[in-house]
Amino acid sequence: MSIISAKEINPITREDIVNAFCDTIMERIKKANEEGYRKTCLTAPSLYLQDGRLVLRYTGKNADKAICYSFYDYRDEVAAKFIKAGYSIRPTGYSGGVWQRTEHIHW
Repeated sequence: MSIISAKEINPITREDIVNAFCDTIMERIKKANEEGYRKTCLTAPSLYLQDGRLVLRYTGKNADKAICYSFYDYRDEVAAKFIKAGYSIRPTGYSGGVWQRTEHIHW
């Protein structure tokens, strides 16, 4: 038996995943900006690998066996791309007297 390269098994690279998360957050930034906001929460829904491409919702028969990519595994790389593009990332802070463990991206 010969060993198959990882690229043949999963053609999606880490950079592809980071870019997909950046695209999702950029859509949220555009929507918030249109509504007059200057910040939005820095998070994104998980991505799933379906038929060789990344999707937000897995619609296949074996959804329990889908490859899932969590935003928080890629958060640092995504944040670095936005910081390099001139955005700032800050903690959400207190809301209703409770410290929130989330972050906002500001422009």
